[in-house]
Amino acid sequence: MSNLVQYRRDRKPLPHELLFMYRQRAGFTQVELAELLDLKSSKMMQLWENGYRLPAASRLKKLVEVYYRRGVFTAQRERQEVHELWASIKDAFDARAETYQTYPIFDELWFETIQNQEEEKKEQNLPLKAPEKASSDQQTALMGSPEHLALTRPNNLPAPTTPLIGRDREVERIVELIIRPEIRLLTITGPGGIGKTRLGLQAGSRLLGHFGQGVFFVALATLNDPALVLAQIAKTLGLKENANLLPDLQAYLRDRQMLLVLDNFEQVTPARDQLITLLEAAPGLKLLVTSRIVLRLYGEHEFNVAPLPLPEPGQLALDHLAANASVKLLVERARQFRPDFILTEANAPALAWICLRLEGLPLALELVSTWLKLFSPQVLLDKLEQSGSSRLQLLTGGPRNLAGRQQTIRNTLEWSYQLLDPFLQDLFVRLSVFRAGATFDAVEVVCASLFSSDITVLEGISLLVDHNLIRVVELMVEGETDLRFEMLETIREYGLEKLDQSSQAKNVRQAHAAYYLGFLKKAQPNLHTPQQPVWLDRLERDHPNLRTALEWLLETGPQTLTRAEEALEMGVVLGIFWNMHGHLAEGRKWLGQILAKFPDTRLDLRARLLNNAALLASRQNDTPEATRLLEEALVHWRQLDDRRNISLALNNLGIMAFQRGDFDRARQLYTEGLALKRGLGEPRGLAVALNNLGELLVTQGQLDQAQALFNETFSVMQSLGDTHNMALALLNLGKVARLQGQARTALPLLLDSLEKLLAIGDKFNLAENLEELAWCLTLPGFSEETWTVRLAGAAAALRERIGAPQQGEQRDHYKQALAITRNNFSPETWQRAWQEGGQTPLEQLGKNFSAVARTWPVQKN
Repeated sequence: MSNLVQYRRDRKPLPHELLFMYRQRAGFTQVELAELLDLKSSKMMQLWENGYRLPAASRLKKLVEVYYRRGVFTAQRERQEVHELWASIKDAFDARAETYQTYPIFDELWFETIQNQEEEKKEQNLPLKAPEKASSDQQTALMGSPEHLALTRPNNLPAPTTPLIGRDREVERIVELIIRPEIRLLTITGPGGIGKTRLGLQAGSRLLGHFGQGVFFVALATLNDPALVLAQIAKTLGLKENANLLPDLQAYLRDRQMLLVLDNFEQVTPARDQLITLLEAAPGLKLLVTSRIVLRLYGEHEFNVAPLPLPEPGQLALDHLAANASVKLLVERARQFRPDFILTEANAPALAWICLRLEGLPLALELVSTWLKLFSPQVLLDKLEQSGSSRLQLLTGGPRNLAGRQQTIRNTLEWSYQLLDPFLQDLFVRLSVFRAGATFDAVEVVCASLFSSDITVLEGISLLVDHNLIRVVELMVEGETDLRFEMLETIREYGLEKLDQSSQAKNVRQAHAAYYLGFLKKAQPNLHTPQQPVWLDRLERDHPNLRTALEWLLETGPQTLTRAEEALEMGVVLGIFWNMHGHLAEGRKWLGQILAKFPDTRLDLRARLLNNAALLASRQNDTPEATRLLEEALVHWRQLDDRRNISLALNNLGIMAFQRGDFDRARQLYTEGLALKRGLGEPRGLAVALNNLGELLVTQGQLDQAQALFNETFSVMQSLGDTHNMALALLNLGKVARLQGQARTALPLLLDSLEKLLAIGDKFNLAENLEELAWCLTLPGFSEETWTVRLAGAAAALRERIGAPQQGEQRDHYKQALAITRNNFSPETWQRAWQEGGQTPLEQLGKNFSAVARTWPVQKN
């Protein structure tokens, strides 16, 4: 035996472990127990069970009394267990406290009094009483309740060796369902590693008092032959096996009130009809089944288990993470290997992101926790984020007393994979090519060649949903429900391993890339129409798939001219999307790779890619690189005599000159481009050019002329239904009003722009809009200075997130305006409001501010 294993066996449980374990034994939620102990809220319970606080002696006494009357402590060992609990808390308290503070010693007289009172009640056959201040419902739960009767009910439920974390609500719901008279067969379903067995056991323990002849756990994981299921049930119940097994079981169960927990039914599903036979013969029998596959029996009710709740990426504060179930499980399991491991300000963000990467899958969190004895949370997170199959490589090393399928995630998934028919195995492998899910249309096109005439794609997907290898997500798109089919990323990585080992990998990836190229071509004409927000949302939703398709085209190389053109065509449309949705650094990286990989391709495609790359570079203040790219694009378009795009390049080069502060050169380029636009009779291009000229006039102080150009731009874009450019014109009109000191005029213009930009998801211009709103609120006529700070904090966080710093003199003037407001705040208050703005989701922040701001009475200047 290793020293580590011996250490784990010998070490005493920590106070928070004991407190959690006894509450789980009692079957209380934190809320219920807090009420029984007269605590103001369950927050203190969380602090006790997370190891941050220790109960005072008076609270501990009351806790012990509740548990003793509940029958929580082991019979004949009550005094020893209470002694151990008290000593554990006293030692921890004394180690933390100053020398003059000590925890009271165990009160022997008090404990003897409790024992004597309970003995007298038993002799008088009196019901057990709950603490005086418990609610009526809780008194019922403690006085003669089914839970109390459970102490004498027969069962073979194995005692858990670790506490069940984050599943109180699920256990309660399972119990509620089972005790409903009309439900006699409940199947707990979910993917491998989700924790179905633990839920079944915990619910079974809570249900003991409801079944006169007890609750029995029937382990089926080792069976491969469905014909042996009845024999396993009989063996569990202590019946002798014979030729008349079914009639004997029916006769035995007929008059009994009993619950059978049938665990791991997925590999013996042909035996499901026998379950109905037993239920028909025994009206007092109920079945709680755990299975990766729904049984599809008449009268069956399904309880599908979701992953543990995940922390919000934008809310990584310590108190928020301490209450999160995924983080709690990871920290608790890490303490098995490092007893001193706690959640801190330093490690909290890394632990939160580990939970996010593992999608709240309990087995994955338990397996990865073993590595925290070797690596810091940040190093472990870095390893999880490495490319390739590092996630599956790390999720190993489960306890040897678990079944082999539970000792690594790969084993768990292999178990599920082998349960599939060969046809479903092929479909599962093909579906793994989709990242972050896909629509039914995409699945049908990419997987179409698999299907014969007697089965449909939808039927195949439905079967994989039954096996809990994919899940269906409903989305609302334009007021209608749209379905997407998704895999947990850990499951998808396993499927990709199988795909890459198969002979169909190349064909599947080519079909995937071809589908998403067609998807982009369909999206392109809609990106400047009233359908723009809808299509931008669709592109964002399928951004992971678009990345995957483009990555494959780049990896396979320029084998044919067609392959090169496919990559460039994807880059052209994606460049527009990346620009509008603020994926600046990522877009520059991809476009740079495409341009370098395919240098000798169609000039028109290359020029458009160069133009898109230039716009992304300019938004990151890389004006020299943007100018170089645009000049190369202009050369190509002049070679092609493409007057429309020549005017576009001239306009964009004018923007670069404007950003450099060369206003004369900017005006010259704008004028030349405008002349071409007017000759082409192209209203959108003309309006964009007028808008850019207006921005130049603003810088030169010609506000009235600029305002006229922005109004003209807005009218044209409104007639075309171009929401994006309407929002930009409104933003510029608001800026002009702000510069004129007209707060009453500026605010509604900026709010209209804000709402449109949020609908589109243009993060770059959202940042500028938020800054303009904050700036506007510094003008006379407003008194909501806290909103000024929130908006400025949100803009700063957004710019940092997309890598787009502020530009030019405007940045300095903006900071000066904020500095005046900052003098009215204490440093702490300012920082709190700033962080609140940066951490609030943009949609929520914008909605809240718009609702408030439109009600403000604004004074005239």
